[in-house]
Amino acid sequence: MAYIIPLILLPLSFMLYFVPGVIRPWLLLRLWIAGVVGGHFVLSKALLAHAEQGPGVGTAYIMGMGFLFFALIGGTIWSVIKF
Repeated sequence: MAYIIPLILLPLSFMLYFVPGVIRPWLLLRLWIAGVVGGHFVLSKALLAHAEQGPGVGTAYIMGMGFLFFALIGGTIWSVIKF
């Protein structure tokens, strides 16, 4: 669940841009902060549970955060273009 829920909720959180009652001026900043903090928490907990704590764990963390940044950038571009 720790892998699936963030992948589902990230696109859904960018859908908040299209809800009429949402205050939009600070929404992207809040989504970025929540995404980075949440991504760090999920990745650190998931990688600490990994049995082999070697150099690959750090690489997996960096790759996971890289994927997170690409998803946040893509969602931001999509929200700005659609809105």
